Formats: sequence, structure tokens, C-alpha cells
Amino acid sequence: MVQHRSPRDKAGRSRRPIAVIVAIALIAALAIGGGVVWSWRARHGRALAQCESARNGLIAETDALRKAVESSSSVMSVSPSSLEDAGVLATARAEVQSSRQLIDRTAGDDYACSGEMTADELDSRTVAIAEAADRARKQTKTLPVEAAAVRRSTANKSNEAVRYTLRAAVSQAKELLSDTSGKVTDDSTRVRLKRLADAADRQLTDDETISDGAEYRRSIDGLNAAMDAVTTSNIAKLGVDCAKAKCVALTFDDGPDATNTPPVIRALQETGTVATFFSVGQHIDERTAPMLRQLRDSGHPIENHTWDHPHLRTLSRSDVASQLTRTSALVEKTVGAYPSMIRPPYSEWSNDVRDQAVAMNSSIINFDVMGFDWEKDAKGVHDAVLQWTRPGDIVLLHDLQGSTAQAVKGIIDDLKAEGFTFVTIEQLLGERPKPGYVYYSRTQVVRPGESWRPSTYFAEQW
Repeated sequence: MVQHRSPRDKAGRSRRPIAVIVAIALIAALAIGGGVVWSWRARHGRALAQCESARNGLIAETDALRKAVESSSSVMSVSPSSLEDAGVLATARAEVQSSRQLIDRTAGDDYACSGEMTADELDSRTVAIAEAADRARKQTKTLPVEAAAVRRSTANKSNEAVRYTLRAAVSQAKELLSDTSGKVTDDSTRVRLKRLADAADRQLTDDETISDGAEYRRSIDGLNAAMDAVTTSNIAKLGVDCAKAKCVALTFDDGPDATNTPPVIRALQETGTVATFFSVGQHIDERTAPMLRQLRDSGHPIENHTWDHPHLRTLSRSDVASQLTRTSALVEKTVGAYPSMIRPPYSEWSNDVRDQAVAMNSSIINFDVMGFDWEKDAKGVHDAVLQWTRPGDIVLLHDLQGSTAQAVKGIIDDLKAEGFTFVTIEQLLGERPKPGYVYYSRTQVVRPGESWRPSTYFAEQW
């Protein structure tokens, strides 16, 4: 028998699967929604934790930076005038100011972490905090370096004078090493000088802070002793004993001169004669500088004859220093060697001049024979030099004067014909001239502590 279902039964059965599907969908939606909420909360929690961790790191870095600022503050309070390089202080102060600003900024809300921030905002904040911590860490390392630079510059300023002397001695030592390569009887003297010069160079250029000027003075004394030994060994190697031979040292003042120095150079080249040139600073220019380099490369020392040829005894100490230091600096720039000899114009010197010579690690080289070439013609210059020159003399001529340019070759030839040997100042004296000593000839020397006096022999000639 066939059963018949009502339409209502059929509709009820068709709706049940749909309800099941809807229920399943609702359950799934609830589950997914809960998972999303859980995932958001988890990510937000991680972001907040990372931000707070970074914040704690920043606090530690800024605490360290704050201590670095405090320890550097006393160093930064010095006057710029007490530094060798005031720019060092300006740089250090800028670093301190920048550090303080960073400390102040990081204490504010811009570097805080909040649960009210989104995860993305927390991530961005964590990056900013990490960058600030890195800056703080770097500045904590930089500040002690800057403070040390300020202390070093302050120490250098307080030792400015003795450092200047040491710098001059180092340059003179390097020149002597260059000049005596293969020309000494005992090469160990050069090895020692090289070692001491390198050590002194490091004292002047390394990052070490030297507050005690006595350290520099010991280096100067060591260099001078070593240069004395090299010079003695070099004199022995050259083989001329001026205690026995008829030696004479030829010197030229007032140059270089574009017109009259070249003929003097040619005369020296043609006769194979060595001479010493005392240059006036303001005469060294683009035309004459090549002449000095040519002379220096040929073995003729280039020394100091002041900047513009004043009467040094009439000047203040500061003006004396300016006259001499400017000239030596320009000579060194031109020929690569700092002068070790000074000739005061008109043979005039004073205790101020002698003190400045010591400060420049230089001796004073005067003369006791002169050609009077500013008032005589070539024959008169020639005859004056030939008449007055004796063994051990230092002869003064002027490569500024045309009469000397014409007479110099005849002077050299005729003195050689009389048995004279032309030598350097060092060979003539038998030693390296000592800083602060005044030399008129091999035998006439004014030592430190002795009063000014002129050359007795030159006074007779005059």
C-alpha cells in the first residue's frame, strides 16, 4: 500500500540539511573569529614585549651616555685659548650637546611603549628606539675619545715651545740622515739617530697625551747628541782635518736673487766648491725657490738670514721670533729641511736672539772676513777676501750683489791656489754647531752665558 506524505512533511525534511549547514557555518565563523582575535592579541603582545625590551635597552644606553657626559664635562670647560687646536674643543662640545639632547629626547613619549598602540605602531616604535640606543652607544664611545683629544690638545699647548724645538730637531735629524748616507765611518751613529728621530716623530704625532715637557726635552737632548755623533763620523769620512789643513768656509747672505745667484751657482759648480747660503725669507718666491732647491740638491746648506733683514737687537722678543721662525718655516717648505743655523743681519745679536736660536735648535753663525761687496767692484771684493782670509775663517759674501757674482770664481780659484780647502761650517769647526752658540770662526766662539762681542779680527779688517 502506497503511503502519501503531506507537503508540510516534505518541506520540513528539506529545511533540516540547510539548518545543519548554517549551524556548521556559524560554528566555523565563531571559531575563525576567535582565532583571529587570539592571533591579533598574540601579535600585539609580542610587539609590546619587543618594544618594552628595546626601551629597557635604551634606558641602559642613555644611563651609560649620561655618565660619559658627566665625566667629560670638566674637560669641556677649558678655554679655547688653552688648546693647541681650538677646533678640537668645538667638536667635543658639539658631541656633548648632541648627547644631552639625545638623553632628553629619549626620556619623552616619543620613545615610550603603550598597550594602546597598535602592533604596527609598536613595531615602528621598536625600530626608532633601537636606532636611538645605537646612537647613544656610539656617542658613549665617542665622548671619551673627544675628551682625550681635548686633554691632548691642552697638554700640547702647554708644551708648545718645547714641541716646536723638538719638531725642528726632528727635521734637522732627517736632513742629516739624508746628507750622510754612505758618508760616515760608523754607520751605527746613523742607525741610532734614525731610531731616535722616529721615536720623537711619534711623540709629536701619536694620540698619546704627554703632559710633562721634560719628556720632550729628553728627546731633544738625545737627538742633538746623536746628530753630534753622526756629524763627527761624517767629518772623519770626508777626510779633511781643519785642525791641520788650511780650511775656509764660504758663505753667502741676502739671497736668493734672480739675477746674481745663478752666476754664483755656476761658479760653485765649475770649481766643485761647497758653500752655505743664508737666505732672506721675503726673497724666496716662485722665481728664486728653484735656485734654492738646486743648491740644496747639490749639497749646499740653506740657512736662515731673517725675514726682511732688520737690526734684530732693536726688536721685541716676539718680533725676533717672527723674523726667524717665518724664515725657517719657508726654507723648510721650499727645500724640505729646517735650518739649523741662523745668521743675524749686520752680525748683531742679543740674548733674545740667542734664546730664540735655542728655541729653534739652531746655532748662530757669524763671520770674520767680508768682501764689502755692497760698496766695492769685483776686483775690490776679490782683493779684500784674498788679503784677509786666514785658515779657520768664515767668509761672508752676498749673492745679492753683482760684484760678488763677478768675483766669486776668481776668489775660489786664487784661494785654492794658496792652498786653501773650502769646507762646510761643520768641517771647519770640527763638530756640529751647538744650539745657542755663536761662531765667528773656527777659534772664536761665544758660548751660552757669555756676553755679546764682535769678531775681533773683523773689527780689525773694518
